[in-house]
Amino acid sequence: MVLKNNKLLMLFFSTIITLGLFVPSVEASASSNALSEQQIADAKKQRGDELSDFMNELHSKKIRIKALNNQLNGTDGIIMTQNDISSITSELENLKKDVAYTEANLESLTGLVKVDNTEEHGILLPAADGQVSFSGSLYYDSIWTDSWIATVDYEWVDREYLNQRSGYGNVGGYEGFSIGLNRQALTHSTSAYVYDYWEGKIQNDVQFYQNYSNYGRAWRWQDRIFAGSVRNYNSHYGNFNFYFEFVTPPGSGAKTQHYGTYAHTWDQTSVNSIGIGPYSASFGWTNEGKQWTDAGQWIYTH
Repeated sequence: MVLKNNKLLMLFFSTIITLGLFVPSVEASASSNALSEQQIADAKKQRGDELSDFMNELHSKKIRIKALNNQLNGTDGIIMTQNDISSITSELENLKKDVAYTEANLESLTGLVKVDNTEEHGILLPAADGQVSFSGSLYYDSIWTDSWIATVDYEWVDREYLNQRSGYGNVGGYEGFSIGLNRQALTHSTSAYVYDYWEGKIQNDVQFYQNYSNYGRAWRWQDRIFAGSVRNYNSHYGNFNFYFEFVTPPGSGAKTQHYGTYAHTWDQTSVNSIGIGPYSASFGWTNEGKQWTDAGQWIYTH
């Protein structure tokens, strides 16, 4: 591992000042030459967990903004009082300021450097069965200089799931999501979060089941419709993070692809397995017939 000590020390002190959350893993990075392999692995896992928490907080604010805009725009026919409108408007202004500041100062706050993707591809499905959109990002970690974090978010474009379940309860069986790379990776940390439609809040009661591969990670979970101000859905938005290092670092000019794939089920169909390959994911089904998959992919030149 090659470490740039001056830069690490500078980042170490700036991180202490700006965000105390990262102090333990940054301290470990600055002294990594004196650590054992296990201590380095533990520190990188801690670093990945810290970054996942940070990214989740950022994405949670973005998702909350979308949910509040839906409420403010009367998308679901809910009549707002003037007090409701004032409260939502104030929260929106504060959230937008927080997001703008975080995105403008991401490297100084976290040590992450966003890599610009040179190509972006998506697969669009017929809207009759529902549709999702994706956004994906790859970041280089300037604290642990051989590590990266890939993130993928999804958002339902419509609310077709409401037509796939009457009343309240589970919408089919398990959903599935995967993040994959076209290069083998050593995984340090992963995280998965889903958020409801109406409030845009993280669903802490959702249990995720992971699948593993040298090319990425995948998760299964149960989606459901529940009661509230509107018929609400616990998986309208999702955020998935994968902190890793390449088994063989790509050379200058090489291309790296990362992708996100979402599998939706309803009626009696469920995801029972997920395979994570270098260019796509494969899904196994129980009671196959009422399901679809959708994907986005991003290609970067090193």
